[in-house]
Amino acid sequence: MKTVQMAIDEEMLQAVEHISKQLGTSRSAFIRKAVRLAIDRFNLEQLEKGDTLRCRNPAVTADEFSFLTDLIKRGRHA
Repeated sequence: MKTVQMAIDEEMLQAVEHISKQLGTSRSAFIRKAVRLAIDRFNLEQLEKGDTLRCRNPAVTADEFSFLTDLIKRGRHA
């Protein structure tokens, strides 16, 4: 684990101190958890964005399974 120095506004620091005290944890542990949640949320949003792009540009083309349609039309099931 690395130690970092950061600037935080007074109001936010007071909220961190208040909540971490209520949780019985340190400020550092609280901030680590908050950062982890922010990273997880970012990663999820990136995955969802990728899903949206895949939905707009599906990998399957309209005629990719046309051979199945042709077989069914001829009465031969795959």
